[in-house]
Amino acid sequence: MTATVGLATVQPALAQQAGTQMQSEARQHFDIPAGSMTAALNALARQTGLALTFDPDLTQGKTSQGLSGDYTVSEALRAILAGSGLSHRFTGPDSVILRPALRSDVVELSTVLVEGHRLNVYEEIHANEEKRLHSLRPDLILGSEQMQRFPDEHIGKALDRMPGMFSTSPAEKQEVRVRGLDKEFTRVELDGVNIPGSNRWRNLSLGTVATSLVDEVRVIRNPTADIEHDGIGGRVSIRYRRAPEQFEGRAQVMGGQINEGDGEGMFAGRASIWAGGPVTDDFSMLGGLDINGVPHRRAHRAVEENADGSFRELFERSDRKDVNRVSAFTKFGWTLDRTYLELEPLLMAESLSVQDERRTTEANGRQDNRFRSGEDSTRTYGGNFRWEHELGEQWQTEGRVSAFRSDQNGSMDEVRLRYHANGDLRDQSVTRTNDELTDDMLELRSALSYSWDAAGLGKAEFGVQARRNERDGTKTVIENGEAREPGSGDEYSLREDYLAGWLRQQFLFFDDQLRVEPGVRIEDYRLTARSNDGEGGSVHQGSDNLHVGPSLHAAWQLSPEFTLHGAVSRTQNRPQLDQITPSRVQRGREIIVGNPELASSISVNSDLGLVWSTPDAFLAATLFHKDIDDLIVNARTGEQEGNRDVVQPRNIERGTLRGLELEQRLHLGLTGIDLLEGVHLWSNQTLFDGSMRLQSGREVPFFGEPDYLVAAGIDWISPRSGMQLSLAASHNGKRTEEDEFSRKRFDSLTTVDLTGSYPISPTTRVRFEASNLFNEQESGPKAFFDQDGELSHTEYRTVSIPRTLWLGIEARF
Repeated sequence: MTATVGLATVQPALAQQAGTQMQSEARQHFDIPAGSMTAALNALARQTGLALTFDPDLTQGKTSQGLSGDYTVSEALRAILAGSGLSHRFTGPDSVILRPALRSDVVELSTVLVEGHRLNVYEEIHANEEKRLHSLRPDLILGSEQMQRFPDEHIGKALDRMPGMFSTSPAEKQEVRVRGLDKEFTRVELDGVNIPGSNRWRNLSLGTVATSLVDEVRVIRNPTADIEHDGIGGRVSIRYRRAPEQFEGRAQVMGGQINEGDGEGMFAGRASIWAGGPVTDDFSMLGGLDINGVPHRRAHRAVEENADGSFRELFERSDRKDVNRVSAFTKFGWTLDRTYLELEPLLMAESLSVQDERRTTEANGRQDNRFRSGEDSTRTYGGNFRWEHELGEQWQTEGRVSAFRSDQNGSMDEVRLRYHANGDLRDQSVTRTNDELTDDMLELRSALSYSWDAAGLGKAEFGVQARRNERDGTKTVIENGEAREPGSGDEYSLREDYLAGWLRQQFLFFDDQLRVEPGVRIEDYRLTARSNDGEGGSVHQGSDNLHVGPSLHAAWQLSPEFTLHGAVSRTQNRPQLDQITPSRVQRGREIIVGNPELASSISVNSDLGLVWSTPDAFLAATLFHKDIDDLIVNARTGEQEGNRDVVQPRNIERGTLRGLELEQRLHLGLTGIDLLEGVHLWSNQTLFDGSMRLQSGREVPFFGEPDYLVAAGIDWISPRSGMQLSLAASHNGKRTEEDEFSRKRFDSLTTVDLTGSYPISPTTRVRFEASNLFNEQESGPKAFFDQDGELSHTEYRTVSIPRTLWLGIEARF
């Protein structure tokens, strides 16, 4: 059991505590009236001498029916917490910790397990909606049982149906966009840590995190001061499972077939298991393992036309990637008198095999064909050590030390054959490129909080966070059997030093129904970069950025079912690692030169929303606005290498993004019609309206922002048989990616997914999954412009998206 950050402690008077030895089996008389949850817990603590520890946000706005009669302490706690979505755990003879209820805490209302499972799914959905009612931040929350309703082997696919979110790689969905912003504006943390991913982005790939091992995902769209302010789109906060109060676990084995277009099907498989619980009264542990092998095949066809409509070039690409992943973690927890300790080692490994064939045919008949094959392996490992300690009745402290390393090794072989128009071979080359990357991260985070006993004052918190990231990269090239001399930036090292502090104070009004929390976060980010210059020497560069991020959050619970939210914050977006790496990389028709002197982009974020939730219905609406300065884009330097333009990322643009997010859920069982019992309808819609100003002064749609997003579905669980069916559809409106050089349009795209499961025993279910049922594909034109801004040529492309079918079995124990 992990007590949450910023705990409140309800304790009896010292005189009452003296000599008290809590006996939860003994019955005593209680007469606690109905009212607020906090008042009921206070009354229980005063009468029993019990020390209750909990996060104040858990009880904010909740009510209790009270109790009257003879009960044991455990029975009294269960009665007071009934229907609240909370559970309790004794951590000593006279101390208890409250937390959100886990599956093992849910009282089964039927002797048939599948019916208990059904109730748990619905209760989790409503419990997560209740968390949003009582949360100060306008977060999105996705629970473990919700993720199991869909064919989502990793978190990227699970997030794709949430409001304001979509993936720019419809086939794999390993990266996600929040509120229409490009993936570079989103950050991902796992159990509170920004684990290095050994790639060009600052994020761990969502494809490496299996949904089966995850307890909860939060999308933090407007951060409070205690949340790191990097990522102006939002932060995806993933939390692995925690040890339940009783031993339990789940295992799943799935086999599947992936079909791309009319091609031959490819076999895929995945297996996962997690299990854990208390070992002694003071010690608990839980472990999880997921192994999966999923191939991906993609067909890409692009036809280019000149400005006058004449044929220019045909590009055809077919590639296959075979990806094998392993994710594993273990949590060891110790509960002492006033202290909780947790050790969490983690391991993530990925191996990738690539076969890539590219054929280009020009208008004059010449051909340029490339055949590539490569291997890539990434291993990320490390761990977290956490502590939480009560310093007294009102003081609490918590902290974490994290250390991780990520190693990536890749090699790519390319055979390039170029032909004259008559079919004769013009030239050929054989190239091998080897890349090595190593990332090291060490982080310390600590916070001290104080829970005021004065009226109108909530929790105050002060915290510090320090981190060092180091990256070393090496690239070697062997061309036609001879090693090429290291070019500029082929060998480099980066060191990032991050230091932050924050302060926040919560104020309470109108009998604690209105909560207001001002805060401020100060972050200092320093970069030191070194690279070879290609001439036997080295180049040293660096930058220093100070960010001051004030924030103001408010939540007004007008009734137990209805809350208004408001939030304003100033956040930043640090440059991507490839943008600050002092290297020269060829991509397509451009040579991109890194810029270690880049500054962070800055955004002022505003949210205003409402949440209304009952067990049978849910409505939410959120208006958001972002005003962004110093956007980083690739700008032409005026230089050329051969026939390629040299470009460099620079802080030269600004933009505005605004939109509206709507969410609905309805349980048709409220009609009283037996056939509709267990049927839920849900949907969400997001409307976008944004623009950005280019270096030339031209206003264009915000880069990559869709016109709108729509997701909808129907879930049904049979009250009699326990069979479960979930059908979901996602529709992305048209979107545009435009800069000074090109305008790329994406047509609207609709995908449909289906999941079903059937119980074959009280603990075992057969499971079926299907994604992209109708085999949709991505398409759209891309226009290119010359130095004068005139249309040069247009490309019309189509990219296939595979259809995936899975069949397997899952068991609980």
